Amino acid sequence: MTALKLASQLIRSFEKCRLYPYQNTINGKLDKPTIGWGNTEYEDGRAVTLKDPPLTQDQADSLSDFFVAKFMDAVLLLVKVPITDNQIAALTSFEYNTGHLAGSELLTKLNAGDYKGAAEHFVDWDHVNHTVNQELFFRRNKEKDLFLEGVA
Repeated sequence: MTALKLASQLIRSFEKCRLYPYQNTINGKLDKPTIGWGNTEYEDGRAVTLKDPPLTQDQADSLSDFFVAKFMDAVLLLVKVPITDNQIAALTSFEYNTGHLAGSELLTKLNAGDYKGAAEHFVDWDHVNHTVNQELFFRRNKEKDLFLEGVA
């Protein structure tokens, strides 16, 4: 399976697909209008609004695929060491959800060649309002496990 397919599957295992636009919340506060698999904009850069028409499942999947590829490209630009498809998928899921790979200790350790040390920093991003969020804890550990598959 390609890194892109693996990343899409991983992300969709955590994100809920909603065909109608909805008001997303982050840390209990209203955030950007969202649609599909957690997307806040369309391929052309337009922001999602609550007045947008619903998507079909195929449109939601296509929108998600576009952004997964975009986030994967960003990951590949940031990482300066060789990584496996599993590691690409794990990092893409992390970036898709947090948007904070750049400047993270995870990336710093990874680019220093410390793969196991880097993996320990996935769980730095499992808190909401200074409290461990069980969904994020589970997600970060799944990403970490995938990242470490095959690492000696």
